[in-house]
Amino acid sequence: MLDKVKLRLSWWAFIILTILISVFLYRWQVLDYSYYSGLASDRTKVEQSVGNRGKILSSDRSVLAYTTPAYDIFVYKVELNTAEKNKAQTRDEFATKMATVLGLDKTKLLSDIETNPSNYFKIAEKIDLDTKNAVLALNKDKSGKKLEGYIVETTEKRVYPNNEFASHVIGYMGKDIDGNDKANNGVEGYYDGEMKPQKGQSTVEKDSYGNVILGGQFEQYASKNGRDIVLTIDRGLQKVLQQKLDEGRDKYSAVYTSGIIMDPKTGNILAMALSPEYDPNKYFQSDISVLNNRNVSDPYEPGSVVKALTASAGIDSGSVTPDEQLFASHKGCIEISDPKDNGKKWNICVASKVPSPGPKDLVKTLQTSDNIGAYMVAKKTGIEKMDSYFRKFGVGKPTGVGLAEETSSSLKSAANWNEIDLATYSFGQGMSMTPLQVVSAFSTIANGGKRMKPQIVSSVIDGTDEIPIQPKLEEQVISENSASIVRDMLVKTFKYNIGATPYKKETANYLIAGKSGTAQIPKTDGPGYDSSSVNATYVGFDANPDPKFVMIIKINKPKDAAFSTQNAFPLWVSTFLEIKDLLGVQKVQ
Repeated sequence: MLDKVKLRLSWWAFIILTILISVFLYRWQVLDYSYYSGLASDRTKVEQSVGNRGKILSSDRSVLAYTTPAYDIFVYKVELNTAEKNKAQTRDEFATKMATVLGLDKTKLLSDIETNPSNYFKIAEKIDLDTKNAVLALNKDKSGKKLEGYIVETTEKRVYPNNEFASHVIGYMGKDIDGNDKANNGVEGYYDGEMKPQKGQSTVEKDSYGNVILGGQFEQYASKNGRDIVLTIDRGLQKVLQQKLDEGRDKYSAVYTSGIIMDPKTGNILAMALSPEYDPNKYFQSDISVLNNRNVSDPYEPGSVVKALTASAGIDSGSVTPDEQLFASHKGCIEISDPKDNGKKWNICVASKVPSPGPKDLVKTLQTSDNIGAYMVAKKTGIEKMDSYFRKFGVGKPTGVGLAEETSSSLKSAANWNEIDLATYSFGQGMSMTPLQVVSAFSTIANGGKRMKPQIVSSVIDGTDEIPIQPKLEEQVISENSASIVRDMLVKTFKYNIGATPYKKETANYLIAGKSGTAQIPKTDGPGYDSSSVNATYVGFDANPDPKFVMIIKINKPKDAAFSTQNAFPLWVSTFLEIKDLLGVQKVQ
């Protein structure tokens, strides 16, 4: 009998225990799931580490862009709700303390906590170390223990220590449509893949005291820093160029000014700037039109600087000689017709209201920038050859310099040229080039007919390894002899024009070649040109046997001064006088 009682008691004890276990399991796994899930997540700690984005360095290894650690703060609603349920802290307490430290609106933070459907959302971005430590030091009112309901994630912040310096070359770190970091423009955008760091992660189990559980879960992936980018930019030249462009924009009341200094022997960009510039640390404070590097992003009709390319094509093809008479005389305009278009007629006119009398050879055509003389050279050379030379000089294709916003320029295929195209292309209207393409073409003449690929990065540093980017010969566009002939003609052109400026004496001991260009700007609201505005350009180079530089200065919509010889040319010369010693330009003996 006693055995039966014991058996029944054991049976009921078993049933009661089973019921209790079931009740507790239901409570733990269903009713209190969020609480214990939070505890479990606290036990397993997943920590991300972020390597540094690669630096951008000038040619002398000065730092132009770097990253510094920063921190994002996220609300973790699961932990926040659990703490409130357990009466460890209130939501109002959490919002009050976070808003105070992070400088947030408390009411909005409470609203976001209520309405945001995600259990995990960001409330502060890229805060510094001191602010992060202030957040971590927040305690609960009741217990004095650490405030709950948030997570700190390590990230990085891009810093440009020189502010506006070389901003159009460097680019900036902005945001994509989802609010994530995105490299934009310049070297930042083009070399984003090289400079991006690889994230690391470690997963480890800890007990309630924060001690690592031996034999527990442990995984680790090391982070890796991005590669550093070393530019060809010379800081001294860059500063002078920027200063002179700022002065020119103010002096001529221009919309903007731009300039490039290149080493013709290597293709290295020694300086590249625009005015106005912007601060990449505060890019969002600038108008979007200022952010693009117009030296590579905005093709334009460069005007009479193209006559140097037309002359090169004529000389190298054997179609003309420097002293060959191109015409006897003209009164400022000539009529041309196109047999491909039923004899349609056009007038080709010189830019000046007072055309210089003929006869003119090629040298005089360049010196007086005569449109009709340029057309005569192009007509003698022919459409097929002119098209071929223009393309060899780089017209119609991007240079691949290494800047994210670079675009191409336009040049119709030879089969689609008509007589008016041949005429207008010969003096730089109707076709387009970027300032970089123009300076690259002139560097070809300076460099014995060899066109080097423009480049703005000299090497890439990966840890302890440095990978140099070697200069690259794109093409032998014209012969060395042809380049010498054209160079001498451009020297005579510079000397012819410098006499009308105050700089004749200061430049007398330097061998400089150059050409001006003034081009009307196409209308944006229909066909034709805006008669009230122009682009003024001057391109020149060191004409010594060992040329140190080629430089372009462009002024967009200058006021009052109608021709580039009155604005871009004097600005070019004054800039040259500032940089000649920095470059080591040799005087003539």
